[in-house]
Amino acid sequence: MRVRNKKVTGWLLSVGIFAIGAGIIYQMFVNDSPNEAISKRSIRLREWRPNWSASYTPQLEQLDHSDALVQKAYPVRIDSEGFMVYKPVHTPTDYSLVFLGGSTTECLYVEDSLRFPYLTAQMLENQTGKIFNSYNGAMGGNNSMHSINLLLNKVIPMQPHVVIMMHNVNDWNVLIKEKDYWNNNPSKSMIIDPHGGKKTEKDEWKHIRGKKVEYELSEVIEKFKQAQHLFIDICQRYEIEPVLMTQASRFTDQIEDKIHHGIINHGKDLGFTYQVAKTLQDTFNMTIRTVARERSVLLIDLDAHIPKTSDYMYDIVHFHKGGTKAAAEFIAAALKKHFQWLGK
Repeated sequence: MRVRNKKVTGWLLSVGIFAIGAGIIYQMFVNDSPNEAISKRSIRLREWRPNWSASYTPQLEQLDHSDALVQKAYPVRIDSEGFMVYKPVHTPTDYSLVFLGGSTTECLYVEDSLRFPYLTAQMLENQTGKIFNSYNGAMGGNNSMHSINLLLNKVIPMQPHVVIMMHNVNDWNVLIKEKDYWNNNPSKSMIIDPHGGKKTEKDEWKHIRGKKVEYELSEVIEKFKQAQHLFIDICQRYEIEPVLMTQASRFTDQIEDKIHHGIINHGKDLGFTYQVAKTLQDTFNMTIRTVARERSVLLIDLDAHIPKTSDYMYDIVHFHKGGTKAAAEFIAAALKKHFQWLGK
């Protein structure tokens, strides 16, 4: 028995030495990035937490800038891939749509059954008799580059038929304040750096408060235009139909109510006026129209279609249920008319 134990011990020792040697060789020739050398930085994926559900009630600050927002709890349900949903997706399905954008697409303070990404699919189902899945990939604060990041990292593998993107106010806001999509903002930056980046702040613009915003409009517009082209390029490369959508708003020539005064108060601290904000909003929407025309892709012009009143929006840019219903009807009709294969 002792001789046998010695043989077993020797065999185990040989195996152990071989495993250690193999590990060293692997580190030398295969894994040339040992753990301590791997960067702790990461690309920011601005999405809702997967498998999350909660209810959100508008705060007093939001009510102060609104004339049509109802203060109650609005439910949010997030699926396993970080998309906002109302009901489980259909399996199998005939067509799938993905909506990308910021809070104006997210529609946080709207009943979950009436958010326009979901409602659009329901209308198309009723009109065509086909099965549609619609994924709301928007998140408050997202700009075009955040949506492009989502497109690359989680939308493309889904192989949707159509992706609809709507951006405006968040883009001009970050571009005039941070000068670029690639910045060091604590919540908007494209890269998260746990060592060299700024820590997350409740006020994401704290570092520029009190400083006058200076920018070249032509440079800002060009960066936004490039982002819209990039979105189209990626979609078309992966045989996805891209759709651009203008952003509806209540920006008008006449300053009349607290909706407009909210924008004025926001701009005072940064040195820009209501008229500057309106010019940026209008110019960005015009840029969306231009890019869609240049690239021959579908444009859904919500800005031209949705009246600029409290019947549709509770503040300067956000829909309530009246706006989401009107938007869904317009979007469904535009998709059905342009993509005649839908429903066949």
